[in-house]
Amino acid sequence: MKLVVNTLLGVGMQAVAEAVALGEKAGLNRDRLLDVLSHTAVIAPAHVGKLKKAAANDYSRQFATAAHEQRLLLDSGRRLRRCRFRCL
Repeated sequence: MKLVVNTLLGVGMQAVAEAVALGEKAGLNRDRLLDVLSHTAVIAPAHVGKLKKAAANDYSRQFATAAHEQRLLLDSGRRLRRCRFRCL
């Protein structure tokens, strides 16, 4: 269960990062963009704190086991023949 939940959080954070990159490339003010995103319903509560850290240019790792869990997820996907991710 933990792997499934953490995968969802990770994929969600990737989507947030892509949206921020798009907004910045479009010329939107980064601080305003991060602030507005943090107040929208589409941002998971777990990601709001990450947006605040990004606003402070703090990209420190928050999950020390993220890479390990991704490997476990890929192994599980292969075992279940449901691997949709590019293998590491």
